[in-house]
Amino acid sequence: PPAALTSSCSFLVWVLISTKFKRLIKYIDNIFKMDKYLQILKEKEIAVIEDSHFSRLHLKDIFDRYKIKSVRYFESGTELAESKKIYDIYLVDLVLQDEFGKNIIAELREKSDESLIFAVTSLNNPNLLADVIDSGADDIIIKPIEEKIFIAKLKSFVRKLQ
Repeated sequence: PPAALTSSCSFLVWVLISTKFKRLIKYIDNIFKMDKYLQILKEKEIAVIEDSHFSRLHLKDIFDRYKIKSVRYFESGTELAESKKIYDIYLVDLVLQDEFGKNIIAELREKSDESLIFAVTSLNNPNLLADVIDSGADDIIIKPIEEKIFIAKLKSFVRKLQ
């Protein structure tokens, strides 16, 4: 074959390999970034306000799988208030015995603008959910909790804070 054709083919092969290599590097960088946000998430203090034993166990299993250890569990907003501690992240069930999570969220937001607050619920009334966000929740986590989406949301909010 003519030298020009060989040279052109070599150049095309180099371009293809270079492009694939760049994509691979970008993919690996994204993995490390996600690990970075998971690492930051592991350093955050998390409070879970949930009166359902089953739901607390489910969340504990998820946190354990991701080696997130700085999590405290409370059965009520009153119990949380008695702790007198400000957490980095709050997960607040909306339907609690003798309490409404929306009120807890509003009180938490008054105490801290910097904390992330997630409402956790199986309710799907758009007016109620909008009202909960207006009261101070940063986002809604829908039950049953889908593990990968849940962790992705937490990491996403951690990323936005950086």
